[in-house]
Amino acid sequence: MLNESELKAVVSEVLAGLGYRVEGPIPPAETKADEPRVTGTNWQNPEAMKEMLTTTPARIGIGRAGARYDTEAWLKFRMDHAAARDAIFHEIGDEFVEKLGAVPVTTMTRDRHEYLLRPDLGRRLDEASVALLREKCVGSARVQIVVVDGLSGIAVERNAMDFIRAFSDGLKLNGIAGAGTMGTPIFVRKGRVAIMDHIGETLKPELIVELVGERPGLVTDESMSAYFCYGPNLKAIESDRTLISNIHRGGIPPVEAGAHAANLAAKILAAKVSGVKLGL
Repeated sequence: MLNESELKAVVSEVLAGLGYRVEGPIPPAETKADEPRVTGTNWQNPEAMKEMLTTTPARIGIGRAGARYDTEAWLKFRMDHAAARDAIFHEIGDEFVEKLGAVPVTTMTRDRHEYLLRPDLGRRLDEASVALLREKCVGSARVQIVVVDGLSGIAVERNAMDFIRAFSDGLKLNGIAGAGTMGTPIFVRKGRVAIMDHIGETLKPELIVELVGERPGLVTDESMSAYFCYGPNLKAIESDRTLISNIHRGGIPPVEAGAHAANLAAKILAAKVSGVKLGL
């Protein structure tokens, strides 16, 4: 083990080799007193910070210990990160699909890891699923509900049922009901948003309303989106879709979102367009 003088000689030699001029002995490192711990309560403007905290779930004013988060904030970060990972790999059980009364299908992805690495495969049904849709589902329905696990199966489990109930009631209030109105519900495992295009090409519904689990973050792991596409087909592009996002208990409650979605569906059906062409 090198003693202090030998270590300084090595450091001087390295610095000289890098082109630095080393004149005289290397001064000892300055020892700074530990910085005071900045907590989540000693803000410069406490009233403004408290008001801001009521308007956002973002991580602000959490405090620090030196250059690091304080322990409580760091543990909360780790917990939320773990919840996000769990949401991505969560598998929705058959019991939930049965409650939906949906026809279960899957995409061309073989497992969850391939689903994450190959988004393109999550946009196409496998051959067996296409055959099952043609056998079990009503074609040319006016409104087709599609539920997709997406990047958060937890979001779908916690929000889809309430959304669909409110949406169905809302359609009736808008005078959209009767034979041929609602297609057979479809549940897609390991699906991406654009799976609606392949389903549209297969069943030819007038309008698809797709519920999909959103990418989880550090604020929530249970956010769901509702996508609308009029006349969905394999030539559809992203601007053809209309979106309601952030459907969860901390955002737009699923019942409220379902009621709003029914009104939106009525406007889309009347205008016969969706996405940017709708002009909302």
